[in-house]
Amino acid sequence: MSREKWWNLTPLQIVHWLLLLVTMWGLFGVWETQHALRNLTAERNRLAEIYGDLRAADADNFQITKLPSAEPREFRWRFDQPPGKVAQIRTSIHGLDGRWSTQQSSYSSSHPLGFHRIKYLEAGNDAFLFVTNLQGTRHWEISDSIVGELLRDHWDELDIQVGGSPTSVEFNDDQVVAMIQITAPLSLLREMNAEGYESDFQFFSIQLGTDLAFEKLETTSSQPGVP
Repeated sequence: MSREKWWNLTPLQIVHWLLLLVTMWGLFGVWETQHALRNLTAERNRLAEIYGDLRAADADNFQITKLPSAEPREFRWRFDQPPGKVAQIRTSIHGLDGRWSTQQSSYSSSHPLGFHRIKYLEAGNDAFLFVTNLQGTRHWEISDSIVGELLRDHWDELDIQVGGSPTSVEFNDDQVVAMIQITAPLSLLREMNAEGYESDFQFFSIQLGTDLAFEKLETTSSQPGVP
């Protein structure tokens, strides 16, 4: 459009052109916003795959959420701890020279969000369980022959109960929850000709709870008539 014709536009035509320009600019802004939103959504979904849904849990409760893992013999969780409260972590394993071993640690109250990982590894004829959390990494060498055989040759036949899967688990101050429990069914033990077992054999567990919750659990378990 020539300069002469431009100046010959009527006020109504000028308004129409201005509306067209504003509309085009608005459409560009909408496209740009939607593009940025798609990128943010994709990034959020990527992080949720790694760390779980980061939406806030109940401010008064603890929460565990199982996270995905690319390895079949690895388990990962996110642990949310409410402000001012501290949960104890009790790890119990049978396999240190045929004896039970129980270790206890706790998350600091200054760390409301933590991650926990368990991984089973083999090195030659030796078997290990690695546990990693905010306190670092610990490992147990499985020297019990039955437990070693169960983990090495019968993994898919074990009863593995995993907390926080498929949905997050919330619990309060007086509850103890199991993050993981690994049990060998009695039928499997009999197939292996393992002697001395009259029931299913739970040989590994990790429990979470406050000191109060564990005291309550131990008191209840010690009462007559309570299984």
